[in-house]
Amino acid sequence: MRDRLLLAAVLLVLVYATLYTQVYVALPLAIRDAGLGTGVYGLVMAVNGVVIVLVQPLALPLLARFASGLLLPVSMLFLGGGIALTGLCHSSWTFGLSVVVRTIGEIGQSGAFQALIAALAPEALRGRYVGAVGLAWGGSAVLGPFAGTRIYAASPGALWLSALALGVIAAVGQFALTRRLAIEG
Repeated sequence: MRDRLLLAAVLLVLVYATLYTQVYVALPLAIRDAGLGTGVYGLVMAVNGVVIVLVQPLALPLLARFASGLLLPVSMLFLGGGIALTGLCHSSWTFGLSVVVRTIGEIGQSGAFQALIAALAPEALRGRYVGAVGLAWGGSAVLGPFAGTRIYAASPGALWLSALALGVIAAVGQFALTRRLAIEG
């Protein structure tokens, strides 16, 4: 609790995971509200898996060349932007396209943020640091559905704009965190 950088990282994971939760909470609502059948949600989610299987093995060696100070913020912008694009979708293919954008962000975040946490943690406390990040993921499982459904019920557009805003805020936060680590490291 005394490590402010860890607390910042945990907060960023909470934002990321809460945003990501909207894929399971608000995306199905948006597909339903677009007048599309439940099978479209299955197809859209399959796009995520296909992109991960086909793109991730090719992208990871390329992404490894980028410093986390650039990769993490850009990836967060893709995630938040891809989720926000959902608000503009009205057909199967546009929902699928928004998933491709989001998945690119997901791929960029996947290993880079874990490496950041490992670099942040003193060797003797790595388990606690990883546990704190896990707590943020658990918190998002409560916060994401609670906030997402309430905001969506009030105004779907507000949810998608919030996703974009949170993506930008988290990108700035990740940039600041990685810069701070570079200065201290």
